[in-house]
Amino acid sequence: MKFSMHYRRAGLLLGLWALPFLGLAQAVDVQRLVKEGVALHDADKFEAAIAKYQEALKLDPGNVMARTEMALSYNSAGKYTEAVDVCRELVKNPTGLDPTVYVTYGNSLDDLKRSKEAAAVYEEGIKRFPTNGMLHFNLGLTHYRLGQRPAAITDLQQAARLMPRHPSSPLYLGTFTLESGNRVAGILEVARFLSLEPQSQRAPKQVALLDQAMQQGVSKGNGNNITISLDAGVLKNAGKKKVEPDSFGPSDMMLSMMTALDYDDKNKGKTSTARFAEKFASLCQNLQEMSGKRSTGFVWEYYVPYFVAMEKAGHVPAFAYLIHSSMPDQPHVQQWLEQHPDEVKAFQEWSVAYEWTK
Repeated sequence: MKFSMHYRRAGLLLGLWALPFLGLAQAVDVQRLVKEGVALHDADKFEAAIAKYQEALKLDPGNVMARTEMALSYNSAGKYTEAVDVCRELVKNPTGLDPTVYVTYGNSLDDLKRSKEAAAVYEEGIKRFPTNGMLHFNLGLTHYRLGQRPAAITDLQQAARLMPRHPSSPLYLGTFTLESGNRVAGILEVARFLSLEPQSQRAPKQVALLDQAMQQGVSKGNGNNITISLDAGVLKNAGKKKVEPDSFGPSDMMLSMMTALDYDDKNKGKTSTARFAEKFASLCQNLQEMSGKRSTGFVWEYYVPYFVAMEKAGHVPAFAYLIHSSMPDQPHVQQWLEQHPDEVKAFQEWSVAYEWTK
């Protein structure tokens, strides 16, 4: 995940009185050159941006902003070794350092297939900037690349807490959680991503993943035979006085039972999106009932309240149809959206205004 640091500074009013002060004039030139470099970077003209930063550094070799931006442009230009060299020097002196330096540093090492070193850089950055969500996010992706999925999930949970409106955190978090076998937790995390990006280019793949997770373990055999298969992990906490964090066994079983009803005669005339909305609402209601009953963990404390509140406010249908509008060949979805614009607007406004726990 790469991102550019933008900054604004108050303009300096220069008159004839300022001409004798060479230091001030140089400072203004450095600021101008860095600003021009940022504009070129944002236009994807990375080599030209680097040239501007190099000009600025001729005037002020120790300028932290110019070196920080130059490292980012090196990385974007695919010059990862050069970016690493600049960042390595920058982190030696923490004065005036921005956390984006550690992000660029780690990203560049990752791009050089030096993931263990990248993880160490992100961890060092987190020690200095513990509330920077992008450092936790990037560390999570690096831990996953290193085969350390539990650590990656923990990192991404922290990123999601620090950046509640950052779509990629719940996207990857949900994917990794589903891989680990925790179905309900993964469903809620993927659903959170889709509430942030319901119609983006990334949405269709995640909607398909969400639909698959909702249907998981239920199949129809010959005649009216319905088979429900439960993951062994769903029942591992049954009967225990102390359960593991983010355990959703009862809710998982309830969801399977609801999915089995897809094949009931009374539901045959309903669209898949209508059934999704019904099952998702039932899941939210069940989660509300289970809250406080040995329910601990990140998802219980962070995402469950959001979806329980969504269901209470009556927004689940709008959520369901909005996210499925990203899928092809869904005329019934478009028809519903056209008939319920106020409901969609109300859901979106509610979601933006939702106050996340710290």
